[in-house]
Amino acid sequence: MSTPGLAHFRQLGGALSQASPQQLARVISVIDALPDRAEADTILSRVRPRLRGKGFPRPLRFARLLFTPLDGVIVAPMDWRPGMITVPRSALTSLAEAVHRSLGKFAERIAAGCDGHQREDSATVLELGRQLWPAATAALPATPPDGWRRTGLADSDYAPIRASCEAGWRHGIALWPALRGAAEGPPPELCREPLMAAAAEGLQAFEIVLRLVLIDAACPAGVAALAMEIASGCGHHLVLAAQRATDQALAASIARVSAARSAPEDDKGNAAAAAARAAWALIEDFERSALVGTPQRREKLLALRQVADEACRAGFSETLADGFLTPVTSWVRNMPADPSLEIAKVEEAARCLRRIEAAGRRLGGAETYDRALRSAAQTVMEEARSGGEASPLRRADVMRLAEILIGPDAAERLLGGLRPPR
Repeated sequence: MSTPGLAHFRQLGGALSQASPQQLARVISVIDALPDRAEADTILSRVRPRLRGKGFPRPLRFARLLFTPLDGVIVAPMDWRPGMITVPRSALTSLAEAVHRSLGKFAERIAAGCDGHQREDSATVLELGRQLWPAATAALPATPPDGWRRTGLADSDYAPIRASCEAGWRHGIALWPALRGAAEGPPPELCREPLMAAAAEGLQAFEIVLRLVLIDAACPAGVAALAMEIASGCGHHLVLAAQRATDQALAASIARVSAARSAPEDDKGNAAAAAARAAWALIEDFERSALVGTPQRREKLLALRQVADEACRAGFSETLADGFLTPVTSWVRNMPADPSLEIAKVEEAARCLRRIEAAGRRLGGAETYDRALRSAAQTVMEEARSGGEASPLRRADVMRLAEILIGPDAAERLLGGLRPPR
């Protein structure tokens, strides 16, 4: 595979982690059009955590539809070890080809039904998934399929990976409402049916279904408590599995919040605010539940609070310095070619600062945020006054920026003491 596109991706592989959302979307659209994307998928693995939940449009293809219910247990090959219930991404092509061969013309009809649709088209995914996922549970061969050696996996790895896939497909339809409702909890009532059915099957199915439900859950404590309740009637080994999944959900949340620190510069503020909001929802969720009783979970919640606080402070500081103060203080010396465009960018930075502050003050340091926002508003006033007629900031601009930063009442009081000339 030596297309110019992939050669370019090799050069840009390290830079993808710092690509803006718009740049990332363009790269993904090119990769999705490649006939052979194995190497490109390896490069994309560096940024897959940023892709989750972002809604980047992806064309719906047979393999993507097939593995939709299993998305939460698919991991990078370097993160997979024998004995894990997860599925290494390197196995997906071989598995999808085996299912397609086994299902023959039926698979071709499903693939044709995917044409022209996006992965985000939930109704189409469910309509086609209702047909494909149950059929796929009996489609994989008992022994490693053709091409398995290209995955880099041993023949002995095939059976447990196949079992994980079959469990996800078997419960895919029942899981769908819970997966779609992740941002709203998901509500435990959406999780009861698939969790009970999986628990009746045994440990592996229960672990897979529970992990899939928890992976993107905004408030997983209710789901974890339900899983503990169901597991308690099915054996101690399932209870231990529910406890492991709960701890893994907390650890994954800490990792996601920490990742906000390495977001691209032009997205760091929004990433910090989103991470802090998610962290606070998770903290409140667990603190309201009985699951926080163990010292280990209390330590994890404390760690989550700390990394979210640090991410918020860092995102706030960098957005304030680079997105707000630097352009404002440079305008008097370097008049922007399009003042209205630059002012609009600074207004958006001010709104981002308030989003970070609203999320971060719950985690501590409210006075620090308040003081910094007041100082930023003061800077706007002083720059406008010192620039005189040369300043691109009009009185309405100054007032609007100050209102965003510190609210209308405080802005009015400040503007009364430092009146711009226009």
